[in-house]
Amino acid sequence: MALIDDLNAKVDALQASLDNEQAQVANAINALNETVAGLQAQLADGATPEQVQALIDKIGAITTDLEGTIADAPTETPTDEPGV
Repeated sequence: MALIDDLNAKVDALQASLDNEQAQVANAINALNETVAGLQAQLADGATPEQVQALIDKIGAITTDLEGTIADAPTETPTDEPGV
């Protein structure tokens, strides 16, 4: 039973990690979508060059954050334990 309990714990940890990664990606995508919507609104209202640059910088930061989130994804590999 110890092996099953150990496997269950690993599966639970993997699911928690996956849920966390999915939440981070969803948050980054939502932030990016909000920024794009803001840029579209400002452009429609005749944004100043400074406003456009500020939004471009914000999009760049969010994109970097999203890329970092994806790059930080766990890369656990299955073990070679007998019976697994």
